[in-house]
Amino acid sequence: MALSRVPGEDELYVGGIFILRRKSTLADTGITHVVSVLKYDFKDFEDWDKYEHLSVEVDDIDDENLLGEFERTGSFIEKALKEGKNGKKGKVLIHW
Repeated sequence: MALSRVPGEDELYVGGIFILRRKSTLADTGITHVVSVLKYDFKDFEDWDKYEHLSVEVDDIDDENLLGEFERTGSFIEKALKEGKNGKKGKVLIHW
């Protein structure tokens, strides 16, 4: 899945896990924050420390309960978009 911008005024993007390997795409887009919605160890991704990261560790199954994660995830995204990083508004990637 490619990196896709969510329609609207906010810099909110969605994509699959492999978008994280496209460093130039992330840099060109200016991604500052990443929400990962899967169980995965990201320690092998280079330059991971460039991003503020929230991990929502869930299984990819039909009956996984995501409702319990909405408040935490929503707060992270809202803060990232408003306050950003280094004095600039944030750009958030949500991937699975």
